Amino acid sequence: MKSFDIGVLPVKQKKKVVGMITDRDIVTRVIAKKMDPQSTKVNEAMSREVAFCSEEDEVEMAAKMMEEKQIHRLLVLGSDHNMAGMLSVADLACKARDEHLTYEVMERICEPVHAGM
Repeated sequence: MKSFDIGVLPVKQKKKVVGMITDRDIVTRVIAKKMDPQSTKVNEAMSREVAFCSEEDEVEMAAKMMEEKQIHRLLVLGSDHNMAGMLSVADLACKARDEHLTYEVMERICEPVHAGM
């Protein structure tokens, strides 16, 4: 991740995406717990819930899903159900050309989650 300057990687097992691992996952689930990042397995740190959309879906629908799930990245699947790419909030900001949509997504994603309060 460091050498390619990326913050997220999909995790596949037998051609199926089974999770995602982010730089934040590594920091909060490995480094903060004083685990050794060189010996800790990816499946111990990855996020298992993976949100996805189809490459044929409208950008607005994908943005709504990102808002609802409060996620910064969304896996994009092709017609063959294989990974075709990844959509990020930065992609929305740079390519969607809809400032209002980008603002709404960012506002919702950044809302604090108050579990059990």
